[in-house]
Amino acid sequence: MTLNSKLKSLPEEPGVYLFKDKAGKIIYVGKATCLSKRVRSYFQKKRPALPKDLILRAKIADLDYIVANSEVEALILENNLIKTYKPGYNVTFKDDKTYPLLKITTQEEFPGIFTTRRVSDDGAKYFGPYTHSGNLRQTLKLIQEIFQIRTCKYKLNAGKKLQRPCLNFDIKRCLAPCCGNVSKEDYQKMVEQVCLFLNGRVEELINELKIKMKNEAQALRFEKSAIIRDQIFALKNVMTRQQVVSLSRVDQDIIGIAELSEPKQICAVVFLIRDGRLIGDEHYFLKIGLTESVGEILTAFVKQYYSRKTFIPKELILPGRIEEENTIKEWLNEKKGAKVKISVPKRGEKKYLIDLATKNAAVSLLSQKAEENIKILILLQNYLHLPTLPKRIEAFDISCLTGKDAVGSLVVFEEAQPKKSEYRRFKIKGADLAGDVAMLEEVIRRRYTRLLNEKKPLPDLILVDGGRQQLNIAFKVLSSLGISNIPLISLAKPQKKGEREKIFTHSSCLIPPPDSNVLHLIQQIRNSAHRFAIAYHHQIKRKSAIRAQLR
Repeated sequence: MTLNSKLKSLPEEPGVYLFKDKAGKIIYVGKATCLSKRVRSYFQKKRPALPKDLILRAKIADLDYIVANSEVEALILENNLIKTYKPGYNVTFKDDKTYPLLKITTQEEFPGIFTTRRVSDDGAKYFGPYTHSGNLRQTLKLIQEIFQIRTCKYKLNAGKKLQRPCLNFDIKRCLAPCCGNVSKEDYQKMVEQVCLFLNGRVEELINELKIKMKNEAQALRFEKSAIIRDQIFALKNVMTRQQVVSLSRVDQDIIGIAELSEPKQICAVVFLIRDGRLIGDEHYFLKIGLTESVGEILTAFVKQYYSRKTFIPKELILPGRIEEENTIKEWLNEKKGAKVKISVPKRGEKKYLIDLATKNAAVSLLSQKAEENIKILILLQNYLHLPTLPKRIEAFDISCLTGKDAVGSLVVFEEAQPKKSEYRRFKIKGADLAGDVAMLEEVIRRRYTRLLNEKKPLPDLILVDGGRQQLNIAFKVLSSLGISNIPLISLAKPQKKGEREKIFTHSSCLIPPPDSNVLHLIQQIRNSAHRFAIAYHHQIKRKSAIRAQLR
């Protein structure tokens, strides 16, 4: 069946549609209240289309669809399909691995607690996911210290007991139900306490333990009372590390989103507030397939985030309105089994928390970008066999369109980021200089003569725009100044169709693959120098034209 015939046969029912390219690969998954209207809207040329719709329209070669019984069912199906196929044009988690969860095997007589990456319909309780594996390990260790729940995978069959418990019993990390050291009732009660703890109900748990401690003391079971006292003390220490952010004592998730424009990167941060206390935060980096609005990105994140969550709070506090809000509310209500509120605050305590989450997201983006930049610099160092990590790179370019008003530019990159405060412009002084090679010689000589005179630090790598000729003249200048130990490279544009850009070093010619991060960084630096030179050249030409008119 052709694409046109499929478009004509689309049903007017809710469902999910899957767009495919010429190779049959799924490139986009979407949800629709009415499949026929939504899918056909991508192909209505008379109607103004969004930029992302135009891009998709050019790529779509085929489509499939799945009819759902309701909008909520379609939403769930959409999430599952996005996670399965990871379409290139959907908003997805950048690191879309399955995050670990804590699993309590409550279907067993003596439940254990384990880490897992898969949720199964096996009667167990799941908590998480945890985006920080360190937080997961710390939580598990704390649970063992306070509650002594078992972490072994030994199958406790009814009536079967071991002769001797493992080391965890001796170091007070397990109650050893395998040896009959604890009754089923007491152990189950302890498991309920663990669940309260993992749900953030620490204050409620402490009040419950205080009553139990008092009862044990009145029954003259002072040893058990002392154990509960130690549990309460440990839990209070946990509470002191949790910041009180809301007096309403409501379970809330606060979501903040920040983005970087070049290259476009998105980070979402979720503050987990339980019983009015901030018990943790989660950071997610998003992969943007097409140019999306903030509302679309936020909607996609909310759907994907809560599709994998086992606990839904009473209130979601968002930085902006989401699309399909009523459908998402209905879905969350069904998942929680109670009403979920979605709010977008404009002022007050909640707005402050949104701003704080957004600030954390921005910090995470900058931190991740810095890490990625260092990795790229390490690749660059290895690729070019440089003696040191090129943290500071200086690049030169010449602009002399029509041979008049020639200028040079210098751009500085530190840790793979432009440092615009140190960009410099040069007006070529040698009026009789012919060709950009001679002009490049003048600019480089002026730059490093000044640095040497002022005793300022020299770069770790110098980049010039051009080929072997430009590289040789730069080496000649530096040698005459006594600083020939600085690594030099040039980036030459292709001379013929089908050729690739070449990197020249003093002793070799390198042709990196087009998708190389090393090449992309060098191109970014070269292009920055080129734009800076062109902008200065145009500025000088405008001034010359104005002076000519005034004469």
